Amino acid sequence: MLGFVPHPNLRAQTAAFRFDAAKNIHYYRTMTTIHRTRNWIIKVYGFEHGIPHFHLHSPEGRAVIAIADGAVLAGTVPKKTLAEARQWSAGHTVDLLAEWRKLNPQL
Repeated sequence: MLGFVPHPNLRAQTAAFRFDAAKNIHYYRTMTTIHRTRNWIIKVYGFEHGIPHFHLHSPEGRAVIAIADGAVLAGTVPKKTLAEARQWSAGHTVDLLAEWRKLNPQL
């Protein structure tokens, strides 16, 4: 359990079954909801690639954000949503990175 999550029910972990035909293996892709507000959600996925990042979901859009510096790697969200998520993530960088590494041990 991450220390910054205010309520145990807020951190939900799910798994999606996947099949990699090239490697002929089955595996589960885990996803953890790290933080939720009324207007946006921060999620970290397992079996990811690239630099450590989180996914920002809002009703107006989705974006992939670098944990280290808050750079938008893909997608679009409103400026206000992005600013709020960056402010929150700046104070929880260590926790976000720890969760990303836990779900992506192969990288």
